[in-house]
Amino acid sequence: MPVKKSLKSKTTRKVAKKVVKKKRTVKKPKLACVICGMEVTIDRVCGCEESHPILCCGHAMTEK
Repeated sequence: MPVKKSLKSKTTRKVAKKVVKKKRTVKKPKLACVICGMEVTIDRVCGCEESHPILCCGHAMTEK
């Protein structure tokens, strides 16, 4: 005799997928070089009070 699957496991999977999708939509700051066009995405900010400019082609990169 086949065993019926519980509905509980299906609903928890759907909820878990929705939570993961929300976390991916977080906007991360991007920097771009004015000269060559290279772009950098900042994953994690250090939290220092000092600013740390990222240099490319001898100039500081600007926010995009």
